[in-house]
Amino acid sequence: MKTSGCAREASGGFTLIEVMIGVAIGLFATVLVAKVLAVSEGWRRGSTSGTDAQVSGGLALYEIQRSLKTAGYGIATEGNALGCILSAEKSGVAIAGLPARLGPVLITAGGANAPDAVRVIRSSKPQFSIPITTAAPFYVAGATVLNVVSSLGVDQGDFLLLTSGVDANCQVLEAGAVVAQNAIPISSANGWSTAVFPDLAPTTATIAINLGQLIDQTYSIDANNNLTVDTRNIARAGSVQRVQSNIVDLMALYGKDTNGDDVVDLYDQVLPTSNAQWLAVRSIRVAVLARSAQFEKEDVTLSAPEWNLGSSAVTTGSYACGASSCLRLRTGGATDWKRYRYKVFESVIPLRNVISRADAVIGVITPPAPTP
Repeated sequence: MKTSGCAREASGGFTLIEVMIGVAIGLFATVLVAKVLAVSEGWRRGSTSGTDAQVSGGLALYEIQRSLKTAGYGIATEGNALGCILSAEKSGVAIAGLPARLGPVLITAGGANAPDAVRVIRSSKPQFSIPITTAAPFYVAGATVLNVVSSLGVDQGDFLLLTSGVDANCQVLEAGAVVAQNAIPISSANGWSTAVFPDLAPTTATIAINLGQLIDQTYSIDANNNLTVDTRNIARAGSVQRVQSNIVDLMALYGKDTNGDDVVDLYDQVLPTSNAQWLAVRSIRVAVLARSAQFEKEDVTLSAPEWNLGSSAVTTGSYACGASSCLRLRTGGATDWKRYRYKVFESVIPLRNVISRADAVIGVITPPAPTP
């Protein structure tokens, strides 16, 4: 049988090999796009996390720095009062929680994995707080009037701190309604000033420091990595507020002038316990370690964060890191700390109320001899 003269046209479509090649190309493109998206997402998370830590750390340091700048206001204007043994009684009962000695900044070292706590103390007077010189007849226990050279700046309800000299006792009484220039009534209506307290012996060296209601703020980090501030007054009434989240470490150091040349040559955490030791403190150095909010899928921080201190002064407990000295910052002891990103913020805050007090003596600095 013969077929028609017209040849059958070839069937359209793809061969199996062509289909397999197309599928392979599609799969390769899918993997490539997924990889690009994963890398892009990682970059985005890293950028966002870094920004989170930058903002949190900057705001936390700003808050602490602002408070430290006012440390010692009203209480450090009289140098002899620094380091005095502090006590206050209400209705015959000692007020618990006050510092043992009067100082502008009290640092509590946290230990191996715990952050430090920084306590800032100052007068609450909004206008001015100046030392008040007492006058004869001098104060005795149970007196109802405090004779002074001038009662300028004292208002009813202010708390006055009486002190009689270097490393002496300093005790609190409450002022009544002030109507005379040279006499401050002593109020016992609220139980603060009684017939047996304050019991300082009369002396020509007795002065009064106007605390107002006293501002006593303690900055610390809670268990949830929040920077908090506990603000209290002389009666210890107050409240705790959260300042900033994602803060894992707070470290503070006293900057001390140990040779009297008005230059800080030592940083440490040793709490001053005398008037001479407090007068050597010139600044507070603070570091804040902020952590990103994003928990990464892999390790993104390979070594523990460090605080680079430079080489201008000796720092107790530091170790050499290149030409500088460093302190190891604490990440809270968590085993997954490497899965977060960190930022270190640090500042040196001069204690200007200590440095610029009325009785301050500025040391004479001898310039170095010219190089031949």
